[in-house]
Amino acid sequence: MTHQPSTDRPELPADWATDPYWRAAMEILDGFPADDARIWAHVSPAGIDYRQILDEGWSGGQRRVLLTAAALWDGRTAPLLDVLAGVSDVWWERISEAMRLLRDGLR
Repeated sequence: MTHQPSTDRPELPADWATDPYWRAAMEILDGFPADDARIWAHVSPAGIDYRQILDEGWSGGQRRVLLTAAALWDGRTAPLLDVLAGVSDVWWERISEAMRLLRDGLR
């Protein structure tokens, strides 16, 4: 029997709530539906495969959000002006909270 990766949001270990990178990433990713396989098939306790996530089909705004999440996760560059001008207020609030969580966790 072949193991198929889950396409629902995985339960992650509770202690990861103290890891600022996981907290920031999940703050953003939790803005997507819990059954969106384009996201959750690539998230596991081992990590987040943003390369695979970004290869899925996304609108321009969604892609900007995901590029920002990837930047907070592993130091990629996200063009700030694209993010400022190209995401909805709801996503901007989520991104702002993720940045705050990461900043607070790194202090």
